[in-house]
Amino acid sequence: MIQEPPSLIFIHDYLRDHRCIPGHWPCVCSYVRLLAARPGTIVIAVVRNASTSVDLNAAISGLKHVHVVEGDVADYRTLEAAAKQILELSGGTLDCLIHNAARTDPSRAFKGYNNFESMDELDEDFIDTFRINTLGVIHGISAFLPLLRASPAPLKVVVISTSGADHNTVRAFGISDMVAY
Repeated sequence: MIQEPPSLIFIHDYLRDHRCIPGHWPCVCSYVRLLAARPGTIVIAVVRNASTSVDLNAAISGLKHVHVVEGDVADYRTLEAAAKQILELSGGTLDCLIHNAARTDPSRAFKGYNNFESMDELDEDFIDTFRINTLGVIHGISAFLPLLRASPAPLKVVVISTSGADHNTVRAFGISDMVAY
C-alpha cells in the first residue's frame, strides 16, 4: 500500500567538516542520493552547518524532494528547532529516523590513553565524544520522536555507527587506540 503523504527519511550527519570522507563507506552524500532515489520519498538531512556542507549540497543539487536542515546533536535546542522545520516540510510526520552522527576527529580519534598531554585533555576528549556519540543519539531520538509517533507507518529508528565498532575493521586498520570512541 502506498502511503500519502510519501514516506519521509531523516538522516543526521556529524562529519567534522561536513565533507564526504574519501573511502568512508557509506559516504553520507551517496547515501542521501540512494534514499532519494526511492519513489515518493522525502529525504531531510540534518547537519550542523548547511552552508559548509559543500559535498552534500553538490550531491543533492537538482533533487526537489531532498532538504537540508540545520541541527546539532550536541545542542538539543537546535534539534528542537530542526524538528519544527521538519514538521512543516513533512506535513507533521516522520516515518524513519536514521541517526549517523559521531565525533571522529582524526587529530584526536586515534589517541590512546598514553597519548594525551594531561588528564584534563583526556577528560575533555572523552566528555566531548560522549556528548556527541552517546547523548547525541538520545537527543536525536527525543527531538524527533513526536514526528515518528505521528506517522501512520511502523516506527523505524536506525542508529548507524562507523566501522569502528567492528572488531575485524579495528584489527585490520590498527585503530585499537581509539579509546574515547
